[in-house]
Order: sequence, then structure tokens, then C-alpha cells
Amino acid sequence: MRSVTFAVIILLFFAYISAPSILGGEDPIPPDSFLQDKVLEVGKAMGWSLAYENRGEGLFIWFFKVEPLGLEQAGKECGGFFTWYIKRVGNHIALDDPVVFLPGCPLGQSEIRFKATCFQEEFKKRWLDLVGPITLSGATATHSTKLFAEVLARLIKEKIKVPAHTSPAK
Repeated sequence: MRSVTFAVIILLFFAYISAPSILGGEDPIPPDSFLQDKVLEVGKAMGWSLAYENRGEGLFIWFFKVEPLGLEQAGKECGGFFTWYIKRVGNHIALDDPVVFLPGCPLGQSEIRFKATCFQEEFKKRWLDLVGPITLSGATATHSTKLFAEVLARLIKEKIKVPAHTSPAK
């Protein structure tokens, strides 16, 4: 009888420790370095140029160009910045992925919103395909809006080449 009781206890123990995988529990999130390497891989695959990288903060920003469709906009191009800002929060990843178009872009607001959404969905799909199933949530207080705003302002200024203040001719 003791050997049967012992066998049952052993079976219950193994059932308990394997329950999360059997019942579809969450897998551990891969290390940050792996997640961030895949972020860079997706940005490169999408043909964007990396404009800013801060692995410690989990902040990555790419510059992209878009050629507007339509005869009145032929030959004009516009660009902008795609951000992937990730933070590990417990057993999920908090994500902020804004898309900002440069001033003067000839796209209409609805086309800008459509393209931004497409960029976000495509990036997210490609990244999750590479890293596996991860629960994503929205940005949290751990995301530094100050850092993001400062970096983005500097990048925009560099791209639109704001002229230095000059004195009027005398």
C-alpha cells in the first residue's frame, strides 16, 4: 500500500509541475537581448534605417520614407519615424509603437492613419513570429515620455534640417 501511495504522490507531483505547459500556461519571456535583436531584425527587414537605439531603455526608432500615390502628389515623398518602445512588466511586454510623419507630408490624415496602422500591425506580426507568443500590453509609466519626446524632437529637427538662426542683412 505504501508503494501505491508513493507512486500516486510522485504522479501528482509531476502533474503539478507540468500543469502550466499542459494547461496552456504562459511560457517565460525570452531575455531582453534576444527580444531586442529581433526588434532590429524586423526593422531592417522592413527596409527602414535605424535612427536611434537605446537598449537599456528598450527604445528603438527608425526613419522610413513613403511615396504618396496619386497624380497631384507624384514625385513627392514624405517620411517619418516608427518607434518600438518595449518594457518588461511581470510576465508580459508593455509596448508603445507610435508612428510620426514629418511636417509637410502631402498625405491626407486618413492615409497617414492607415499607413501608421499598417506599419504597427506588420511590425508586431513579424516580431511575434520571431520571438514566439508574448502577451503585449499598452505603454506604462515605465516608458519615459520625456526621453521619447526629446529624441524624437532631435530626429525631426535633423531630418527637416531646420536652418540656424541668421541675422537679417543690414
